[in-house]
Amino acid sequence: MFKRKDGLWQEKVRISGKDKYFYAKTKAELLKKIQNHKEQEDRGKLFECVADEWWDRHAPTLAANTLKSYQPAYYRAREAFCGEYIKNITYCDIQKYLDSMANRYPSLKVKQTQRLVFNGIFKYARKMGYIQIIQTDGFTHLSYF
Repeated sequence: MFKRKDGLWQEKVRISGKDKYFYAKTKAELLKKIQNHKEQEDRGKLFECVADEWWDRHAPTLAANTLKSYQPAYYRAREAFCGEYIKNITYCDIQKYLDSMANRYPSLKVKQTQRLVFNGIFKYARKMGYIQIIQTDGFTHLSYF
């Protein structure tokens, strides 16, 4: 940590293999910024942010009729887990949501499409490093950074 010629304090921190620079007017403010960033990294991303990223990449690749059925499922998924961090969502949470759909949507196709959307979002999250899946003892466990 050092003071630059322009009067700002600067610190370089290595996070997830990348250097990130922080700047502030005072040393205390700089330390607070670094601490806040580290806490945000520990919490991870919100589900709706990851879902939006996935949708922005995936939607253009879908055929028109597929898009018609995926879009409502995407919006239902966002609404169901809005405000939750993706690291905190478990398989049981998703299964409970899918089970609760039985009363509102009796069609099997709707539930299958909803499952595909959740699957796509969580595969994307794993690919981007937001979550990590580990296999031990023949079981698959979600493990998070």
